[in-house]
Amino acid sequence: LVIEHSFHIEPEPLKLGAMDAHVMYQQGHISPLQGRKNSGSFSGRFDSNALFSQDQSPLPVRRRSSVCLAIVDDIPEAVVNSGETVLLLRKEQLQTIKSLLLRIWPKQRTVVGLRTCKWLRAGLIARTNDVMELHAKGHQGIVDVDEDEIVKDLQRTCHWKKQIAFKCGQKTRKIDSSIRLTLFSALTTAVPSLQSSLVEIDLSAWGAEITGALWGMLAEALGECKGLECLDVSQNEMGDESAVKVVAALGGCERLRRLNLAENQVGVEKLEPLASALGRCMALEELDVSRNPIGNDGLLQLLPAIRRESLVKLSVEKVSVLGHGLQVLSDLLAGCPSLTHLSIKNNRDAGSGGGHEQLQPGIASCVHLLDLDVSWNRWGTCKASVQSLVASLASLHALQSINLSFSGVGAGMGPDGITLLAEALGECKDLRRVNLEENNMGAGGMEGLAKVLRAGKLPRLESLNIAGNILGPRGAESMARVLGSGCCARLKSLNLARNVFESQGMAALAKVMDHCPRLAYLNMAGNTIAHEGASHLGEAVSRCSALTRLELGRNDLLNEGAGQLAAALPNCPALQYLDLSENGIGVEGAANIAGMLTKCRQLSALCLGKNSISDHGCSFLSMALPRCPALTCLGLQSNAIGPRGCAKLASVLPICAVSALNLAENSVKDEGASQLASALGKRQRPMQSLKLCANAVGPAGAIAIS
Repeated sequence: LVIEHSFHIEPEPLKLGAMDAHVMYQQGHISPLQGRKNSGSFSGRFDSNALFSQDQSPLPVRRRSSVCLAIVDDIPEAVVNSGETVLLLRKEQLQTIKSLLLRIWPKQRTVVGLRTCKWLRAGLIARTNDVMELHAKGHQGIVDVDEDEIVKDLQRTCHWKKQIAFKCGQKTRKIDSSIRLTLFSALTTAVPSLQSSLVEIDLSAWGAEITGALWGMLAEALGECKGLECLDVSQNEMGDESAVKVVAALGGCERLRRLNLAENQVGVEKLEPLASALGRCMALEELDVSRNPIGNDGLLQLLPAIRRESLVKLSVEKVSVLGHGLQVLSDLLAGCPSLTHLSIKNNRDAGSGGGHEQLQPGIASCVHLLDLDVSWNRWGTCKASVQSLVASLASLHALQSINLSFSGVGAGMGPDGITLLAEALGECKDLRRVNLEENNMGAGGMEGLAKVLRAGKLPRLESLNIAGNILGPRGAESMARVLGSGCCARLKSLNLARNVFESQGMAALAKVMDHCPRLAYLNMAGNTIAHEGASHLGEAVSRCSALTRLELGRNDLLNEGAGQLAAALPNCPALQYLDLSENGIGVEGAANIAGMLTKCRQLSALCLGKNSISDHGCSFLSMALPRCPALTCLGLQSNAIGPRGCAKLASVLPICAVSALNLAENSVKDEGASQLASALGKRQRPMQSLKLCANAVGPAGAIAIS
């Protein structure tokens, strides 16, 4: 049972007495039942007697606070909670807790029907005054759920909340399937009594857990949801019949605005009744039918039935559309005056053979379009397709984001195609995000793009992705001239990975990086800059005070380059994520990185996979980990780490902040696994992830870990 709420304790003191409660704390300090100093607050560390005395003495606290209550069979060693007071009580005290809640929340009480739990992160969370969400977060450990209690909770909530959102979707995939099914059953039972209060249902990513019969039960219940606005049933392998049942029930949902049917194996056999049902959803604004084998015939049945006047967002990714299906899609788009988001990603034949010419009138008519994703469509295989795409962009003056990645524009038309496309993009003055990854630009194409950028035609550009275009040193110099001109001063994200800049190109870029004062994300992976380039890069990033994420994998940095970066990165006060994987870093480099960690106080994730750190390098990293309070994710896969290195890591795991550790593809063996298992048992915080695959761990090590 977990309850997270703001509440006001009544002015009269509450006599809690000896309730065998424990106050847990995170990172050595939380302030239980916090308040201002002049109102008698508690602060610092407290044991159970400090808050709940044995002689029934009152608890004189009068203020709003946030409390998390957990009912457990046995008090675990520790519970981590994000700064709130955490009270752990035994299961037999459930009735006492309920009576206490009635006093604390006389008008705003909510008790979730999850009676017995360990490491439970689920509950009723009030985000605004009008919207409440019931959702189970993706953590393992729920061992019992009372369906009747959940139904009562949902029904009771209607009396004091105007709107309810039931979320048990993708984030709950780690929870046991039987518990998810209980939540599903509780929802179908409670829906008829919720009337217009239920506004959102998220049942995404359940796979094949929900059978056709259960979908039928949900369909019957949905007929009563007069106020339903959003339904997400994506990634469920529903099939045609179940999809028709669910959508047909939505005909009575007059307020339905968002419907997600993606990845449900919906084909063409039952699309006619499905299309008819969608046609009755008069308020529908967002529709996603991506990754369903609909094909041309399906589009011909489905899309004309939709009420197009109100459609704002449409996603038809990977539905095998080609030929005359493109004409159907174009006709639909021509009748969507309000459309702002469109994705036709990964319909690989859409751009080949001149197919895009049929789409051009439809896309061009969407003059209010803000986000366009036409990636993975092989536009570059046909010159006519590129030309028609360029013609479409001419009328999209409101466009803010475009994704043309993996389109091979430069492959079919060479640098001229990239230049033509860049000039068309330059007419979209409000563009903020441009993705041209893997388009065979080369240095010549980069010159065309650079010319448009230097002319200041994209003054609001915030994100640019030109990774995988083999620009080489000459292309890097062109990009450097763009950055140096100051025309990209708003740039926050820059992806230049896999362009073979080498040290020469890196030297050119390093000189102008300070012209991007807002840059928060920089990806330079796969550019073989070596240790010479690392010296230039270190100098550059030390001037990027806003940088939070830096990716430098596959650059042949070696120990020398790692040392140069380690000396510069402490000058990046906001750095949170650093990737140095596949760089040939050994013991010396690991020692330098360890020294850097204690100075990068905000660093939360460090990736050092596929290097040569070994056991000796682990000892240096282990000494630094206890002094890195923010570092929660550490990647050390494929580093020739054996039991000795595991012993070093195990010695600090109980006292460091790392909660996700990747040791895959090493030589941990049974001995190392046993050492890690012993360390996990001593931790006060739960380990979220420990990867030990491909480590020659036998039965003894597996038993120890489990």
